[in-house]
Amino acid sequence: MKNVAYLRVSTSQQGEQKTIEIQRDRINGYAVSKQIIIDEYFEDEGVSGVKEFFDRPQGRELWKQIEAGQVERLIVTKIDRVARSITAFVNLANHAKEYGCGLVVLDENYDFNTAQGKMMLNFLAIFAEFEHDRIQTRLIEGKRKMARDGKVLSPAPFGYLKKDYQLYVDEELREYVKYIFEAYLFGISLRDLADDLNNKCIPAPPRAKNGWKYHHIFNLIKNPAYYGEYKAFRTTIKKTKPEPIYIEIPAIISRDLFDQVQQKVKDKIFAGRKSSKRFYLLRGLVRCGLCGYAYTGRLHAKQKKPNGKGYYKERVYYECSSKNKPYADKSIKCVNKTIKAEDLEPPVWNAVLDLLSNPSKVMEDILKLQRKNSTKQNKNLMEIKKLENKIKDNQKKRRNIVDLVSDGTIQKNEARQNLDEITSKIEKLESRVANINNLNIEVDLKPKLKTVEDVIRHVQEMLNGKLNDQMKENIVNALISKVIINPPVDGKPEVEVEFIFDNSIFNSNVSKVV
Repeated sequence: MKNVAYLRVSTSQQGEQKTIEIQRDRINGYAVSKQIIIDEYFEDEGVSGVKEFFDRPQGRELWKQIEAGQVERLIVTKIDRVARSITAFVNLANHAKEYGCGLVVLDENYDFNTAQGKMMLNFLAIFAEFEHDRIQTRLIEGKRKMARDGKVLSPAPFGYLKKDYQLYVDEELREYVKYIFEAYLFGISLRDLADDLNNKCIPAPPRAKNGWKYHHIFNLIKNPAYYGEYKAFRTTIKKTKPEPIYIEIPAIISRDLFDQVQQKVKDKIFAGRKSSKRFYLLRGLVRCGLCGYAYTGRLHAKQKKPNGKGYYKERVYYECSSKNKPYADKSIKCVNKTIKAEDLEPPVWNAVLDLLSNPSKVMEDILKLQRKNSTKQNKNLMEIKKLENKIKDNQKKRRNIVDLVSDGTIQKNEARQNLDEITSKIEKLESRVANINNLNIEVDLKPKLKTVEDVIRHVQEMLNGKLNDQMKENIVNALISKVIINPPVDGKPEVEVEFIFDNSIFNSNVSKVV
């Protein structure tokens, strides 16, 4: 192994005394005093210290020899010859140390081959970390101030243009953003959407180098910027977790469409995948009553018995997917039971047949709910009328006080407290009216009743013919919203079936089938 020296001078320093010759003389003097021989000199002349050590011509060549284990000692005159910051220098020294190379810095009298030098390197590392954190904090605070002032620092998302730190809708791409959200909501997969955009030669997002990919679509539909709420500091910064700052920008889609897409994303995460090995009648419908994840089908194939006499028969189960999905919440330790397909599918199918054999019961339940909603709605309307009268009375009192102030009858200071109290009362009354209106959404079930009749009539026609597996699955999907597996009662899981007629209408019509 050899001793080497590294010398550097930038172009702006050539007229000063910090020349290559002076550095060489100092290093040679050190070598004589220590009775060592400098085997090789690496000189970067006219190279700025801003450049990383590995990006300099001679620095790169020197590093290759260090990595090869050929260098025992690297000598420089000052720290800034190899790096412009303590952080960069400490990183370089630590990396060199891994290959058995120690650094010597003459001006600072550091020899990192000695015990004292190693201790000093540790102190420098601590200071370098402190310096780095302080710089990062200042940078982050500066950026956060700009974001609070409504300035967008990051590149513009797909569908927007950026000018003077402000975002504007790109009218040429607006329709493609809407298309992506609406198509995904309709059921087109992320990969198919990406392929479609590539086929249409639609320009990909700024950081997408090889065209649209499925993850670009996923990131796009998860971005709240498209309904007008740009979220600065969305990603977690190392060692800090700053609160996001929201900047109002022009919207491309409605908040309602965005929320529907987020719900569909969530539903897909919780849904099961299709198996190609075995037909599962309830695929995508079964949910765990404990953790909310999908119950998915699992096939235990036919296996030979250990004694070699005969085989274990094929077994098919439904199992909570939180136990095996890689993206499941690891904090959830679901203990819900696995259930055999032969214990689940036939009873659910029988529940469907029972419903079809007595459709009048469904109609009767829907009509009862219609009458119940109408009674409750009338009571709420009467309550709203009383609250609106109180609001009018308080508004009249407020106008009277304002008139008295205008006439000079009472002073502003005297009137302010009364005005604040009246305004507070009005706001509370208006809030109460809004809450009742939210509960008082009229549900017209006549169209629903017609839909139920059409669905049941269509399914009954299908039952008159010979049913294959696919037809049975279509019938189940047409009538059932979900199947819930609840914790065992008396040793057996409790299963509930919710039909689509219950969705957003009532939750009482569930069938316990196991």
